[in-house]
Amino acid sequence: MLHHRRFGYRNFVIEHVWRTESELTDLKRRLDDREVHYFLLTLPVEENLRRVERRQAARAIDEREFEHLTLAQERRVLEGPGLGTPFDVSGPPAELVLRLLGLVGQR
Repeated sequence: MLHHRRFGYRNFVIEHVWRTESELTDLKRRLDDREVHYFLLTLPVEENLRRVERRQAARAIDEREFEHLTLAQERRVLEGPGLGTPFDVSGPPAELVLRLLGLVGQR
């Protein structure tokens, strides 16, 4: 993070899935920065399945079975507490940006 801030970036995203509360707690401890926000990006199941079908329509190989299995596994793992503030990402990008900025106090 220091590298990004040194070059003038105030806002940036670390895209990673922490699967346990202890993993995320370890990250928070190492970063030790109250200005860092942690979000768990979520989608309603129906929207998630719609997106799986939309991706599949553009593929030459049918990966529905794999995607449905992965979706079920990830949902079970990420249902636990302590993995960040839930943030529903089913809206349009412009709406998501405004909501996110509001949550981090920059709107």
